[in-house]
Amino acid sequence: MLPWYYFLGFVQGVTLVTAIDYRLPTDVIPLRYDLCIYPDISSGVFNGTVSIELNVTATRSTIIVNKYDLDISSLNLTYPSTSSLLTITSATENTDLQKYIITPSTEIEAGKYTLSIGFSGNFSQDLVGLYQSTYVGENNNTRILAVAVLPPAYARNVFPCLDEPKFKAQFDIKLVQPSGDNYTSISNMNVKSIAVNEPASGLKTVTFATSPPMPTFLVGLVVCDFQARTTNVTNLDGETFPVSFYTTESQLYKSALPLQVATNALAYYINLFNVSYPLPKFDMVAIADITFNLVESWGMVQAAEHAILYTSNTSSTSNMDDVIFTTCYGVTHMWVGTLVSVEWWDDIWITEGIPTWAQYRTANELYPDWGFIELFLFYEVLNVMDDDASVVSDPMIQEITTPDEIANVYDSIRTSKAAAVIRMLENFVGSDIFYTAISTDLKTYAYQNENTSGFYDGLQNLVDSSLNISAIMNTWTLQAGFPVVNVVKNGTVYTLTQKRFLSDPNAVSNSTSSTYGFRWTIPITYVTSENSTSNLVWFQYDASSLSLTVNTSVEWIKFNHDQVGFYRVNYETSEWETLINILKSDPETFTAADRTQLVGDAFSLAAASQLSYNVTLELASYLVNESHYIPWNMAYTDFQYMVSMLADTDISTSLNDYIISLVKPIYKNVTWSVGDSDSHITLRLRPVVLEMACNAGYDQCLTEAGNLFLDWINGTDDVRPPPDTRYVVYKYGIQNVNREAEWDQVFQKMLYETDSAERLRLLNGLSGIKNATILTKYLNLAINQSYVKAAEFYYVFDFILTNSIGPATAWDWIRDNVETLMNDYGYSASDIADWIGRIVGRLHTEESIEEIESFFETYPRIEEAFVTDPRQTIYGNINWITSNNATIDAWLKSYMKTDNNTAAENFLLQHQPT
Repeated sequence: MLPWYYFLGFVQGVTLVTAIDYRLPTDVIPLRYDLCIYPDISSGVFNGTVSIELNVTATRSTIIVNKYDLDISSLNLTYPSTSSLLTITSATENTDLQKYIITPSTEIEAGKYTLSIGFSGNFSQDLVGLYQSTYVGENNNTRILAVAVLPPAYARNVFPCLDEPKFKAQFDIKLVQPSGDNYTSISNMNVKSIAVNEPASGLKTVTFATSPPMPTFLVGLVVCDFQARTTNVTNLDGETFPVSFYTTESQLYKSALPLQVATNALAYYINLFNVSYPLPKFDMVAIADITFNLVESWGMVQAAEHAILYTSNTSSTSNMDDVIFTTCYGVTHMWVGTLVSVEWWDDIWITEGIPTWAQYRTANELYPDWGFIELFLFYEVLNVMDDDASVVSDPMIQEITTPDEIANVYDSIRTSKAAAVIRMLENFVGSDIFYTAISTDLKTYAYQNENTSGFYDGLQNLVDSSLNISAIMNTWTLQAGFPVVNVVKNGTVYTLTQKRFLSDPNAVSNSTSSTYGFRWTIPITYVTSENSTSNLVWFQYDASSLSLTVNTSVEWIKFNHDQVGFYRVNYETSEWETLINILKSDPETFTAADRTQLVGDAFSLAAASQLSYNVTLELASYLVNESHYIPWNMAYTDFQYMVSMLADTDISTSLNDYIISLVKPIYKNVTWSVGDSDSHITLRLRPVVLEMACNAGYDQCLTEAGNLFLDWINGTDDVRPPPDTRYVVYKYGIQNVNREAEWDQVFQKMLYETDSAERLRLLNGLSGIKNATILTKYLNLAINQSYVKAAEFYYVFDFILTNSIGPATAWDWIRDNVETLMNDYGYSASDIADWIGRIVGRLHTEESIEEIESFFETYPRIEEAFVTDPRQTIYGNINWITSNNATIDAWLKSYMKTDNNTAAENFLLQHQPT
């Protein structure tokens, strides 16, 4: 982590706080970069030269560029009109500001200059910047490639530049690569020429065509020995451009699906935006070592193998969906955030929110019956609501200044929440208007920058004057959090009030810290028993309430139809009971999205002490009649918190028995057998049901998982279970067998596995064993990159935390190994804090708090790395148990006394999933 970015001065007893200026001057503008880089993949060192054509618009004494962790070998500042060199008297680096300050002997008058710098550096060890990636090729040879991943504020780690998004410039890029071993170079533009034995024998220099103006963070560089598969897409003018997929030769056959999705998505966006694809080619590159699912550069994307490669033999249905989403996300970014990008990172919510939402919307257009909109609710909306329900959550738009803040700009608030709010915006202005506005923006601001106000203006020009876009949206973007809408019924009148939803019932918002007092202008949508078409009314932020009158014949009303709005809804108990009765009798009265929302709201409201768990658990009992995987996924996630909190109490067995009673009927229907005629929904449902049943301890599930596991591990032909059920067999088969010998066999299979998605399934399976000694052994092996890649370790850690003994084991492991992790493996205090933060959400004892405090006394730097006090999380868990265990216990005892399963089993026998 970088140091704190403010310093204190004390003058005459008054404390002064002076903000450090990280921004570059605005009167030095880059016009063009001539960049040549030689990444020496064998030595782990790179060197290069960059000549930056600058337009200086006012007299200055210095030229300032961004540079970090680079050595400078040469430096010249030229006045091109006279070809004269300016004498440089000093060149100093401010490492805290990540600036390189060049001072010539005379003032720099307005005009055009060329700044030429020779530089070198070491390959990054953090999978950002320029780094080495490896894979095992034929004859067990390790192959090395060079990859540049440049999230915001990381281009400066690779070459000196003006590393701010508003500074767009043309790029002429050259890459020096080995001549042999089938190496090739990939960058933003098409290859213009190749010079063999340049700059030396055994090397060649690849020159790419000049790019359109683009910011530094969109530069893409890869040197690899990959093979490509190519197809073509037609632009608006009838001209075609190539679309290529690069991966290892042995995996090229896995490129068919992403290539098909990319070509279809490109064609879709060309027509939707009515803007031609702006570059001469589009490349996708599959990388084994990358911490992001996808990183977009203009004209190319680099994606994790597990998120972009697909084959029906080894990939699950979930893998297929991930490939579709990843591809659609990358394609969207070829217009949004590239052709038009933001002026500064404050406005990144637009250029991240649109692609994050669009990947699901586009996937749904390409595959309309696969439930992708409902999946958006689960993956993005309802998950980020958990983050945004914290009292210390951030607004989508806030001042971003430091390199550390910039590097962390892609958090869930500016991606997932932004996507949810963008979807809400599209819904209330209408899709036609929304995409017409985007199309206009792409044409108006092509190769330029746009900010939030410009985005709003484009929409405002197209909507009715009664809609004030900026006034509505400011309540969502300029303050943290989101509302819960409380509904009270009196006869035929429903009265709605709002307040900020906070997951911690003891947390208090300071309303004066928000311009809007933590109130929102809410597009209230609803359906009723008489009208399944969504209706829209507005709840203004400055209104104390909103009243809605319905016909006397209306039997029920359901607000926030399809969870289009970014808010929760709470009803009176009687209204909840009405909705629950409908869910039990005929769940498909509500859409799958509405059912998902009802489940998510009920659990979250109960956890926040705004709804009794009597209501929540009663609502969950409808699941015996549910056949869509998204409500089941939502329920499973929510139940896991309860299971984790109550694991050490007498209620644990009753809770798991209740979960088994819900899942058992559908478990018997979906079975472990994958049918060729199964629908996409059923294919996604099966592993959720199987894992939920096994996790709750359902004997039949664990026995079958164990038998399937032993059939595989003891077999001679390595015939593995179907991809959709494979990770469940691995994880719960290992748990059921619970022996180190079989665990070791699976670990060995993981070591030799070359398919990235299958490696993750095996790594997940290894986390299932109920033996703390073996889990500790697993962590010790996984931290060693000879066994597990750095990008995979974070998955391993999270997999282990899903094991009931995992959090305590991981916490002991960190305390026992913190010195080794920091000194030998190079993990920072921030990394350790992140791991502890993941653990404390599952801790719930006073002893845990004492252990945390003792740890922080020894390692205060780790405590300082926390944004929020982890002890408060544990206190919150303790308070949750104290507040809710009696209610949950009483309800479970009452429920389990009655025969609640017969009717459900009969229902499911009549509604077999297909």
